[in-house]
Amino acid sequence: MEVVMRQGALGEGCSGLRELNERLESYLQRVSLLEQENGSLRSQVAALKRVPARGQRAQLEGELEALRGRLAEGWREADRAALETDGLREELRLTGGRCAGEASRREEAGRQLGGSRRELEGERRERGSLQQQVLALEGELELLGQLHGEEVGSLLAEGARARPPPAAPLPGLPPQGVGRLPERPSQVWQGSLRVYRAELAEVQRGAAELAHRQQGLREAKRQSRIQLQALQADMEGLRGSQALLEAQTSQQSRSQQEELQHLQNVCVSVCVSVCLCK
Repeated sequence: MEVVMRQGALGEGCSGLRELNERLESYLQRVSLLEQENGSLRSQVAALKRVPARGQRAQLEGELEALRGRLAEGWREADRAALETDGLREELRLTGGRCAGEASRREEAGRQLGGSRRELEGERRERGSLQQQVLALEGELELLGQLHGEEVGSLLAEGARARPPPAAPLPGLPPQGVGRLPERPSQVWQGSLRVYRAELAEVQRGAAELAHRQQGLREAKRQSRIQLQALQADMEGLRGSQALLEAQTSQQSRSQQEELQHLQNVCVSVCVSVCLCK
């Protein structure tokens, strides 16, 4: 679930950057149109300067009025561009916040990766200890079986030596007490065998659970590594986009101010020309 949320946060960051780039492209197109209008005005002013002043006062006044209108529109466009520039700065601030968030998540992923590695090492040591216990229990079980066989044989031999010969044993009937001699050691051995088997089954269950947890830790470690690599790549991309947007915004703002100042100077020059025609 955490991986999905992080991927969702990364998707929102990429969508915000695309929207920011589209807005910046629109802003650059408007600035380009304004520059074209300025070029056209320069050409018109140059043509007006080449026309004889006598009899051209009305034409100059009309051109001056149109120039003033375009200048006013240019300043309105500059105000709108300034507002959009402020919006871009806010987007850059938010992008910086996302960068900081990605860095924090990257550090958290690194800490989780280190913790998973330490936990995995502990699980490996515990699994080795359980395997040693299994081997020890199997050895004890085998030794107990051998001792049981030897004890049963010894008891049967002692019973045969200590039993007096019967006066008249009936054919086909076993001597009394012979079948009961190994009965107690057999019960003890069977009880011990059940205990050891239960312990062995418990150890094997623990080993299986440990193997399952170990597999989960390996998968978590792999996912953490993938997330860390993705966060590092996204972090670099966000930093590059932020630097590019800052440079483009600053450059376009300076260019627009210069063009508006030039347009204002042209307007003043036309005003002077109108005054000279009076």
